[in-house]
Amino acid sequence: MTLPHKFAAVPLGCLGLGLFTLSLAACTGSVGDSQGRSQDGPGPSGGAGKGGQGVARNPQGVSSGPLPLRRLTRLELNNTMADLLGDRSNPAAALPADVRGESGFLKGNAVSTVDADRISEMADKVATAAAGRMDEITGCTANLSAEDCASKFVSTFGARVFRRPLEPEEVTQYKAFAAKLRTEVGLDPETALTFVLRAFLQSPNFLYHWTIAPQGTQLDGGLVRVRGYELASRLSFFLWQTMPDDLLFKAAAEQKLETPNDAAREARRMLQHPRAKATVLDFYRQWLNIADVGTVQKGMDFPLATGEAAAAELDAFIDYVVFGEGRGSLTALLTSTVTFPSAALSKLYGMQASASGAQAKLDAEQRSGILTRVGFLALNGKVGESDPIHRGIAVLEKLLCENTPPPMPGIPPLAPPSPTLSTRERNAEHQRNPSCAACHSRFEPLGYAFEHYDGLGRYRSMDGGKPVNARAEYTNEDGETFKFNNAVELSEMLARSPQVQRCAANQAFRFATGRTEDEADEPATKAVFGAFTKSSLDAKELLVAVASSSSFMLRAPAEGEVLQ
Repeated sequence: MTLPHKFAAVPLGCLGLGLFTLSLAACTGSVGDSQGRSQDGPGPSGGAGKGGQGVARNPQGVSSGPLPLRRLTRLELNNTMADLLGDRSNPAAALPADVRGESGFLKGNAVSTVDADRISEMADKVATAAAGRMDEITGCTANLSAEDCASKFVSTFGARVFRRPLEPEEVTQYKAFAAKLRTEVGLDPETALTFVLRAFLQSPNFLYHWTIAPQGTQLDGGLVRVRGYELASRLSFFLWQTMPDDLLFKAAAEQKLETPNDAAREARRMLQHPRAKATVLDFYRQWLNIADVGTVQKGMDFPLATGEAAAAELDAFIDYVVFGEGRGSLTALLTSTVTFPSAALSKLYGMQASASGAQAKLDAEQRSGILTRVGFLALNGKVGESDPIHRGIAVLEKLLCENTPPPMPGIPPLAPPSPTLSTRERNAEHQRNPSCAACHSRFEPLGYAFEHYDGLGRYRSMDGGKPVNARAEYTNEDGETFKFNNAVELSEMLARSPQVQRCAANQAFRFATGRTEDEADEPATKAVFGAFTKSSLDAKELLVAVASSSSFMLRAPAEGEVLQ
């Protein structure tokens, strides 16, 4: 039997249909992109790959990159299962861990044969748990026949699972599947629908961010316009990391998700909802690579509980910056002295302990913004000493959007700690090696700004028996040279830097699209950056600008995609 779906490269009729079990990889070892798109960064879609040759532009001169095929992440799957079925058992935990894509943000891993079995097991577990609630899930009343109930379930609940109305042939095939389970296998109507649910939860239409243009879609100057139900899904997974809510579905059905103004309207509404806080927090955790702060432990002076407290402080600080008195400002993120420390963190900060998690102020001469918080410093520090290399790389890559090449083989290790040599002096000796100098000269000056903080993030004035030297200078990509005496001055410089502001805008773009920006995305990235600066660097308005940008609402056709 062939079960319906919209990814022709993975016909569900090929799926390992044992008596009741479906396997996503029974046909092939992995699920690729049937539309010729990369699962990560921009690919050959529409000729709009890196370099911008053959970029399609509409009559207004707007171009856009491709839309990569992406499987839902484990977080997105868990959130969607909770909203769809009320299942909060973390069912996606058994799936392979998500991986960082080219964009720098997490994506669902490719599906191998073994992974497909896990997906099948997840679907079986979720459907089994839902079996006792099928009357509630289907919405069928006692007077409905088994056939009518199946029709209602497939059409209405199926539209929520696939996040769009099913095509007529899909409805027919799923209804036929339910009928066959009743008549040939001998299942009662309710049990038959639990196996239809299993099939739904293993469909690529559920597991992937679908990007198939509806039949009859017209090209906009060579570009495909994202609208309606597809735009509802893009907005929902971008801002909430879950399926659309009823208001998004309603807007799509009423053709009120067609324009950039429509997208901006819904984005602002969604950012007012409490669930947006979790997504924004996840964006900052991934962008600044601080998601693992809660796992840091460095002996008796920094046990796991302190790492957990440091993570909680960063979360509270980000919430304050974006949704509280910080008013979403990038400047506040990098310069505010507001903190929410535990007793253990208060000790590390050298401040008087207050009620755990209560708002307090750090010493403005020692701390400024998120880069001077214990969590960031301990995560990017060694156990017994500072780490200008990794602290500098973190700033260079995450806030300046510059890449660092991997270290060359055969580079000698840094000299061991010495009571008469500072960390900076030992690093300077190391940098005299020609193999190290070229790369280290880009990030080590940034890292030296943090020499006032040891490996635990404590402030210090002496290192190696000498006063700490945190002075350095950095030349940015525009050729401007900035001099700073410490991390406070560096943070203030970064907050004013157009390069950092562009980087923040691009990071939001990458988080939303699952890929790095391409030359074809230049109209979108320029518009996003312009809106960001006009809003006084407001993070919420940045997300609205991304959600209503041309690259969010237009895409290059995939290679081989058939459009009418």
